Amino acid sequence: SMLIDRQSDGFIIWDEEAHINSANEKLGYRIHPDLFKIHSQYDMDSAFEKKKLLQTAENFDSGDEDSYKGTEDAKRVKLQLFDGNLDTLNTQLSAIATAVKKYGREIGRYRREIPANNNLSARAKAKEGMEAELKLMTHGVFPSTQSEPIDQFSAEMLTVMSPWFESREEEGRILKISKQSQEREYLIPPEVSFHIGDATQVNNFYHHTGDDYDFIVMDPPWHNLSVKRKRTYETSDDVIGAIDMPNILKNEGMLAIWVTNAPRVHKMVHATLAEWRMMRVGVWFWLKTTTSGRPTTPFIPYTSGKQPYEGIIFCVRKVDEKQMRLQGKLPPQELVIASTPMCVHSRKPSLIEIYRKMMPAKSAMKPLEIFARSLTSGCASIGYEPLLLQNTAFFEKIET
Repeated sequence: SMLIDRQSDGFIIWDEEAHINSANEKLGYRIHPDLFKIHSQYDMDSAFEKKKLLQTAENFDSGDEDSYKGTEDAKRVKLQLFDGNLDTLNTQLSAIATAVKKYGREIGRYRREIPANNNLSARAKAKEGMEAELKLMTHGVFPSTQSEPIDQFSAEMLTVMSPWFESREEEGRILKISKQSQEREYLIPPEVSFHIGDATQVNNFYHHTGDDYDFIVMDPPWHNLSVKRKRTYETSDDVIGAIDMPNILKNEGMLAIWVTNAPRVHKMVHATLAEWRMMRVGVWFWLKTTTSGRPTTPFIPYTSGKQPYEGIIFCVRKVDEKQMRLQGKLPPQELVIASTPMCVHSRKPSLIEIYRKMMPAKSAMKPLEIFARSLTSGCASIGYEPLLLQNTAFFEKIET
């Protein structure tokens, strides 16, 4: 596949920009190229200006800026879903990051770039896209388990009830939505369904339709949940535990959960998996790189603050594990996906597509994405803003 540069050292380099473009070219759009112009490590603007005075150009060939210095404190941070501690994890991932950069530069994937403006064009485009968003979610509306054809979609309807919408077009389509005299266009991939609302609505949908899924990916909003909430708001602990995973996951189905480095997230997910009678069978990491192959931020020895990576754990039912292993249906136990992030808060690489490419044919035939902020072809999606990143404000028209 053109999107993956294979390397045997436990990592792949994935081109998310090319993936999004191939998914949307039939509709006549490509993602705005500025969104992937992550040329330099992320910095606060003030720190960036100081650094610029010290060095006008990144030293393309130096490796020391990425090396991780271990600490005793980091050794004490236990990350049970990753079977280790923060120090070992950072040591391993920073070594892989060095190999990724070296290999990516050898094959011409990473370019020498001088970061002139702290990723400003990417940040400006992301802000513009976010500001063009129509708020389609209304709290407290009736969540319907009916499926409606996407032609019935209207912002007005969503103020009263929120059904599941289906678009069965093989080429995908463009959906015009108007709300309070603003009109926006959204790119709808082939063969999708989506629901705007609370993640737990997938339970009611299952009880109404019997729909279950062979691959479920969840990207819970952990960062929101770390904020101490007023008691009135559901914390995510309840939200993921309240999802009826034992029913909505098909027999021999695969669950992938994006997790952070917060030990409390590990404890919570660990407990929830036990309730679901599931077990981990793999841990992958997304290594975020700049366009010149460096990690987007330094590796740090504590859990508050940004790391240049995020974890994904793969889980199956305990009763299915042996059979799936014998049939070759389990993913690689460890894998690093190196990929330049799109400059939109918490946009992840398209895990369903990566999984489909890494696994035997007929994998993820009927996937579901929970807490979705974009749509994937052939996939059901549920979340407060599943259309968010489909807005043409993030794209540009392909001139023919």
